[in-house]
Amino acid sequence: MGSADHYWDVVSVLGRLSPRDEDLQRAAAEMERLDPRALYTEIVRSRVYTIALRNLGGLAGRDDVAVVHAALKDLDGKETARRAQALPETRAVLRRVRDLDARVIKGLSLREHYADPELRHIGDLDLHVPDWESARQITRVLRERGWRWDTHEFPWIKWTDGGSLYGQLTMVLPDNEDPHSRVDLHIGPFSVGHSTLMPLVGWRPRDVLGVPSVVPCAESEIALIGAHAVNDGLLSMKDVNDAHVLLSRHAGVDWGAVEELCRGAGALKAMGEILSAAARVYPGTTVPAWAGDARRSGDTYLSTGEEPPGVRADRVRRLALDDERARGRDASLAERVAEEAYAYFTADLTPRLDAPVPAAPDGPHRRRDLCWRLLPKETWQGLADRAAPHAGAPGPTSDQELASGMRLVRSGKGTVVALDGEVFVPTVWGAVEPESTVLARALTGERIRR
Repeated sequence: MGSADHYWDVVSVLGRLSPRDEDLQRAAAEMERLDPRALYTEIVRSRVYTIALRNLGGLAGRDDVAVVHAALKDLDGKETARRAQALPETRAVLRRVRDLDARVIKGLSLREHYADPELRHIGDLDLHVPDWESARQITRVLRERGWRWDTHEFPWIKWTDGGSLYGQLTMVLPDNEDPHSRVDLHIGPFSVGHSTLMPLVGWRPRDVLGVPSVVPCAESEIALIGAHAVNDGLLSMKDVNDAHVLLSRHAGVDWGAVEELCRGAGALKAMGEILSAAARVYPGTTVPAWAGDARRSGDTYLSTGEEPPGVRADRVRRLALDDERARGRDASLAERVAEEAYAYFTADLTPRLDAPVPAAPDGPHRRRDLCWRLLPKETWQGLADRAAPHAGAPGPTSDQELASGMRLVRSGKGTVVALDGEVFVPTVWGAVEPESTVLARALTGERIRR
């Protein structure tokens, strides 16, 4: 029932901060042609369920509205309970890390621009640090506070062409079974697609949840919306609203800087679609000429509904190819990186016992196009129990420093990453050498579980 664009037309009204009554009535009439369960899914996907719940409240009495309203009200109750659990610890973490070079980016930073911040969806706590040593210190703080490593989106590291480590360390609280809080700790440049980067520079002080913090400048905040949209592949009302409130609060935006930040990250078209959508949804919003109106011309980059995996993989492949060419890479090398990007985004990356290729993040394998996921103990110990009958005891070990406090330890075929007393098993494609899990268990004193 209805195309993706029909659902988007309704979501773009229900997710509007101050919709006109006539627009709401029109959206309600359109809802009669849509599957209410699918509409609910699209509202949630667009991260505007709090706003939609409020807007639907004025349309009570219609059966098609009642179904969606009831589902959103149930979700709102659950999210309210989750936030009540999450916010005290979030504030405590913000106070604890503000002297450790931590900056707040994305959701919580953008939330403070809203006239009513409660209308902005609160998800993860996204922190940014400029270097590995700052990340290491914050990781220690979080671990001491009881945060656990995420076993659904594993921590990962890469290296820039110049040899600087960057990546993302992910943690949850209280555990992976039923977490109410999540921290994404971004290190260095922001990762876009498979191997594209956007530098994060330009910061300013601002209170976040009442805690003095540091957030990006307006230009970086706008560009980050586009870069994150490239990763999601989705035109969401959350992003449209974010762009609208940023433009409403900030005069004198350096649009040339936004343009070039987005161009370097392959996010120019995505950002243009978000800005042109903001101008349509909120008449009077001034956007730069380069934003254009891709949706009317049919030259779209972002999807208005769920993006099929193959479509996403091909989009990431094209982004990688364009980025490598822009960097002046040889055509054959650019094609190789692009094809590996497609393979990575269509592969089953589930951790499993097998011979890994490449085997370790050593010299030639420290690159932008190799995402080294670090499997924590909660993940590798189960693999270790299955590997034990087929792998010998670890022999003499050797190690080298990857970064401050982080070492690459080897024994035979086994390879692990040791960080401040914790042991991780590295993988790119999900394959894990059995001897790596045995080595990890030996270094932590773990026994085989019977």
